[in-house]
Parts: sequence; C-alpha cells; structure tokens
Amino acid sequence: MTKALKNKANARKSPERSQTLARPLAPEDIRPGMRVMVLTQVFECARWSSEFGSGITVSLLNATPCQGQRPSRVVSVCLPYVLVKTGQGEPYCYDIRTVRLARVSTAFAQGFEMIAADRSASKKPEAKDKRKKDQHDKKRKS
Repeated sequence: MTKALKNKANARKSPERSQTLARPLAPEDIRPGMRVMVLTQVFECARWSSEFGSGITVSLLNATPCQGQRPSRVVSVCLPYVLVKTGQGEPYCYDIRTVRLARVSTAFAQGFEMIAADRSASKKPEAKDKRKKDQHDKKRKS
C-alpha cells in the first residue's frame, strides 16, 4: 500500500474527523442508542395537469429540514419506522421512506443537552422571583 493510501485510510479512522461529520444512515444501519437528526425530507406534491390528458401528476420534492431541530436518540427500529426520543423527551416515530436520517456524534448531542439544561435552569422560579423583586423595587422607588 502506498504512503498516500495509508494516510487516506488513517484520516478516515481519525476520531477528530468522525466527531465533526454527520453520517447519512442507510435504513438497515439504524440501531437503538444512536443519536440522529433529519438530513432530508421527501414530500409528495400532487398537481393537476391537463397537458398530457393524465389529470394528476405526483412530484417528489426533497427538502432540508427547518432550523431548530435537536438530536434524537433511537429507541427502537421496525423498518420502515424508527421510534426516537426527541431532545424534549417526547417520543416520535419517523417513517424512513420520507425521511433520511444522519448519525451525529455523542459529543454534539450532549452539547445540545447542556444548552437545554442551562436554558431550563435560567427559567426556574428563582429567576422569576428575582425579576418580580426587581420590579417591586422599581415601583417603590417611583
């Protein structure tokens, strides 16, 4: 094996590289415990067409998902369905005939969980009580 091929093979195995790339998953590669996100979605669009006399034509539209999704953990797989636990802790079922999933690293998913935990901690009653106290102090000064 040449030196260039060895370097290329080592780069593929590099842990740094695997932590920074989302990997598209084939349906048969999806396993419980994996952290996944939606890579693409497929929508069927029906439209009336009188050009060829067929009436209705169906088109497939590939789209990237909306911003704001969180990584989900795969709970169970029964192809073509994949049951996941969302970032909010809710169960959700993907139909992989209409969704392409990508595997994300555990570190990436844990980053989302840490941010969510920080947000929920700042929304606890203590923060609300402090805001109420500040508002009360302002009214007293007025």
